[in-house]
Amino acid sequence: MQRVQRYADTDVPLALDEITAGAARLIPGAQYAAVTVTTDKGTVDTAASTHRYPAILDDVQHNLQEGPYFQTAADQNPIRIDALGRESRWPRYRDVALRRTPIRAVMTFGLLSSTHFLGTLNVYSDTPDAYDDEAFDIAQAYATHASLAWDALRRKEQFATALATRDIIGQAKGIIMERYRCGADHAFGLLTKLSQETNRPLRDIARQLVDADRPIPDVDDAGANV
Repeated sequence: MQRVQRYADTDVPLALDEITAGAARLIPGAQYAAVTVTTDKGTVDTAASTHRYPAILDDVQHNLQEGPYFQTAADQNPIRIDALGRESRWPRYRDVALRRTPIRAVMTFGLLSSTHFLGTLNVYSDTPDAYDDEAFDIAQAYATHASLAWDALRRKEQFATALATRDIIGQAKGIIMERYRCGADHAFGLLTKLSQETNRPLRDIARQLVDADRPIPDVDDAGANV
């Protein structure tokens, strides 16, 4: 997790790569590891992986809408598949996974923040019954630390985005105040009205103004151009 934090301020994807690399290296019996998420579009996506096989299994789960990722996302309980060939909970996932990959043992753990589900940490082995109880406990502890690290990365990323948004809005307000000789409140009100009229985020209106560095139409209190 110390290695993960090295990239916290510069490269979140690389930090997630460190999480998966550490899982494959430190969890007994693990050969591959991956972090799986659900995108804003509702697709199951591999955010980081040590090998192509985990990405194949994520695609299988997305296409079939079944598998350990969906189960963990639903109930947030860890899943241990000792032998994929003996697995009966997701038969379609099992059959395709056996056919398309050499993976035979899987463990899946939810990555959770204090408020919501972030994704899963998955570890894989080509050997059936590769994981004993000690390996499961170590993996669960690792997933807990990974959750804390990833949540911290996410919060830092959100904070940086908020600061950048505040800065660009401040620049836009400054342009309006200079061009129209008005106060800060009036300038912000103008940006807000334009955002509402055009149904676009305030930060996008502000960025367009800053990038163009040209006057924008004034808006009276009723919302009409003047």
